[in-house]
Amino acid sequence: MLFTRTITSAILLAIIYFVFTTGNQFFFAFFISLVSCIGLYEWLKMLYYSKKRKTKALIITLITATVFALLYCLIFKDNQIISALSHPKIFNLYPWGTGIFALLMTMQFFISFTWLFLVPIHLYQPKLDISNNGLFHQIFAIVAVLGGWISALTIYEFKGAWYFLSILITVFCADVFAFFGGKLIGGRKLNATISPAKTLSGFICGLVASVIWLVASYFIKGTFSNSLSSELNILVIAFIGVLLATLSVIGDLYESLLKRRAQIKDSGSLLPGHGGLLDRLDSIFPVLSFSMTIVFIFHLVI
Repeated sequence: MLFTRTITSAILLAIIYFVFTTGNQFFFAFFISLVSCIGLYEWLKMLYYSKKRKTKALIITLITATVFALLYCLIFKDNQIISALSHPKIFNLYPWGTGIFALLMTMQFFISFTWLFLVPIHLYQPKLDISNNGLFHQIFAIVAVLGGWISALTIYEFKGAWYFLSILITVFCADVFAFFGGKLIGGRKLNATISPAKTLSGFICGLVASVIWLVASYFIKGTFSNSLSSELNILVIAFIGVLLATLSVIGDLYESLLKRRAQIKDSGSLLPGHGGLLDRLDSIFPVLSFSMTIVFIFHLVI
């Protein structure tokens, strides 16, 4: 199992390296769209309990893929959309694309709010109406994936590959150090009912690692935290690191709960030794949306 997991990880890293170093924006957009659609399909499958769940999930995923294609053509045309938000002349040239982009950015605030506040309520208060509202979870799956997709494309298109990777490294730090910290230290469980393997000590280790990375990258040109250095001091950056690490764990726990309800171990079998693609994306989606919200506030509004 460990050998298979290692080989899969090596292949994934090679693919990620290739995608990020090609410099081809369309290829990157295609890759992110494909990954997002597969993640959405696996997510929706866990929410449908009928025999036709795969068909329903596939239909919704195909519709979402079509929406992705239309939005990409409309929003990222000539890379002028972000400038258009603050320059009326450009807005007049691309009114529909700019308007839709502004709407999607507004949506990021609501997605971030849901991840930070509503999902934790769902995790620790499962008897509330919202926790058992199937429609809410289906809509949230689509919106959350859309938010992650638009965040990934926007950050890559206008901030670059290294900037995007610096955000992903924050997630990897939280994930890897939480795993090893929990194994070595053990102790109290975060939520024994949902995920018995996740411990408070592991969470703290992952949180500290994420904060250290953001503080260190504060002095590395081209990174997420460095781009905020002119607006925010290092203590605020550290606090953002706490929030990002917390969001990555929330995303992980949320998917664990959905898998437990669906009575499955993994979201899929696409990645040997790892499970499904969503098992690797669950902590990335909330972090991307929240990061995009911060970028939007400090680089496009203020």
